[in-house]
Amino acid sequence: MPGLSFLNVFSVLIFLFAIPFFNRNLKFSNLNFPLSSLHNLVVKVPPLVPKPTPEEAKMNLNVLALPGTAIFRHSIFLATLVGLLVMLYAYVIPGIVTL
Repeated sequence: MPGLSFLNVFSVLIFLFAIPFFNRNLKFSNLNFPLSSLHNLVVKVPPLVPKPTPEEAKMNLNVLALPGTAIFRHSIFLATLVGLLVMLYAYVIPGIVTL
């Protein structure tokens, strides 16, 4: 089936984004910062952990390193490859979201 080739490409992209070397190059340190009002204020206690440890609360805005971003970019690329207009997404997606 010709549709399976797209699924294979998506699977390869998810696999690539999971490789630490590839994923590390997509992360930016200034997009990962602790939340000052909550960072290390929540404490894990036994029986979850052997000794009480503070829990980190960090905001992570590294959207390039997420596998869903790879799928989204590739789906737009494939849509233009098969002849769909990218502007069609701009028209259809807001209509779906408002439903």
